[in-house]
Amino acid sequence: MAENKTKPTSASVDDFIAAIDNPRRRADALVSLALYKEVTGLQPVMWGPSIIGFGSSHYVYETGREGDMPAAGFSPRKANLTFYVGDDFEGAAALYARLGKHKKSVACLYINKLDDVDRDVLREIIARQYAEDAHKGGVPQHAEDSMRSGPRPAGGTTMPQHRIYRMTFSSIYPMYIQKAERKNRTKEEVDQVICWLTGYGQAELQRQIELESDLETFFARAPLFNPNASLIKGVVCGVRVEDIEDPLMRKVRYLDKLIDELAKGKAMDKILRQ
Repeated sequence: MAENKTKPTSASVDDFIAAIDNPRRRADALVSLALYKEVTGLQPVMWGPSIIGFGSSHYVYETGREGDMPAAGFSPRKANLTFYVGDDFEGAAALYARLGKHKKSVACLYINKLDDVDRDVLREIIARQYAEDAHKGGVPQHAEDSMRSGPRPAGGTTMPQHRIYRMTFSSIYPMYIQKAERKNRTKEEVDQVICWLTGYGQAELQRQIELESDLETFFARAPLFNPNASLIKGVVCGVRVEDIEDPLMRKVRYLDKLIDELAKGKAMDKILRQ
């Protein structure tokens, strides 16, 4: 079983940012760093090789396996700035509409450069997501505590799920369509990809949308998850899908990856691993 590679490390955040080749990306990373410090009141910690995290949040997957993730964070990647935020907080749609030029996936916000967006709106998005996660999952602990803590005791308070699982499929589905249509792909192709992966028929897929099933329920009810899904490889939100340990999270990211391939113009027979 693959080991979770996204863990807090002792690497220097300052050194990581200083080593960014692109001067604009490096400058934007410093601005983003200051913004997160202001919002969270926490000091940054490197998670894995490229994620700058603030605090940590403990979660439990449907399998019972537990883990930690940054309570908030971003990554200044070569292609874009990636902010780990979703839209499961009050006023999200209105804020994203005012943000400026950006792209979204299930729980990632992609910005090419900070000059493309309204920074006050970006700050509000980060702050509201951080507050929402803290409200649902308790006050995030310092990441350093995760690095030195041992096994957690059984019992006590119920650990929260990863916030992605609370999102409804009906809230994500339009994002998939928008992403595809911006690249001259169609809703029908999006549906074909989803049905291939999950085994849903068109009527069953529409039913799940109308029921506003959350992602955990959507995948749990999938009639037949495609056995060729294991052939899907690559990076989504900075993580290689084939390295994801939890089965449910891996299914979510499989679908993200397929939609990415569709939007990038990949032939349908290649997307469907034929």
